[in-house]
Amino acid sequence: MHFADVQQGTLYLVATPIGNLGDITLRALHTLRNVDVIFCEDTRVSNHLLKVYGIQASLHAYHDHSNASERHHILKRLKEGQSVALLSDAGTPLISDPGYKVVVDCYEENIPVTLVPGACALIHGLVISGLPPDQFYFGGFLPLKDKDRREKLRMLSCLPASLIFYETGPKLLKTLLDLNEFFEDRLLAVTRELTKKFEAVHRGKVSELLTHYTQKGPPKGELVLVLQGQTGSQEHPPLNRDLCKKMLEKMSVKDTADILSHLFGQSKNSIYQDLLKIKNED
Repeated sequence: MHFADVQQGTLYLVATPIGNLGDITLRALHTLRNVDVIFCEDTRVSNHLLKVYGIQASLHAYHDHSNASERHHILKRLKEGQSVALLSDAGTPLISDPGYKVVVDCYEENIPVTLVPGACALIHGLVISGLPPDQFYFGGFLPLKDKDRREKLRMLSCLPASLIFYETGPKLLKTLLDLNEFFEDRLLAVTRELTKKFEAVHRGKVSELLTHYTQKGPPKGELVLVLQGQTGSQEHPPLNRDLCKKMLEKMSVKDTADILSHLFGQSKNSIYQDLLKIKNED
């Protein structure tokens, strides 16, 4: 099988397995064998993957705590004509993982960026959840602060799309308590051990799963939660006045209503009337 040559001065975002090492793609292996240098979230994790496939490479760490000087080091190598691969510990880079700022810096410097696609936990969880995959919203990890987390869930409660979140076992019960307040009777799929031998999907109403995990204890490891979106008619949640005022500084009431109506899946007329009230407050 022929693969295109690795291009010099190009940043390659390479997806890696999320559990089953057999899920890495042939193109990913070709890229990792031929780039000049690899930056990864945890050198120990990536070194294990490379050893399994007999790849010897120069590994350097780039993670959440990396600073601007480390990003500049990556750009310096790219400007010198080196080919660079960027990996996360598992899955597709940038999806709730480091790398976004590196990509932005590359575009500002006219450095080519490409993705070598592969496993992605949010897509895997959605596809096996048994919930509608035609429209979905990915919320990553919910905010740690109670007030911020509840505000986000409140705003998402009217979205007519499946909602996807990442969570960890130890924090599941706390998250389920908040979900139960806003989504009590909606279906939820708790997916875990994705691609591994003991991959599992636990489906039920939010209230039912809260009871189950309260009695049995939360599962271990990282989870993908897929929650049923809003169905049927429902009033939109109270609008965030500060956010609406900022939007109205840049857009007309009509355009703002169009955006919020699409976001909430609700009548544009009702939102339009609320926006008029907010606009006229001053």
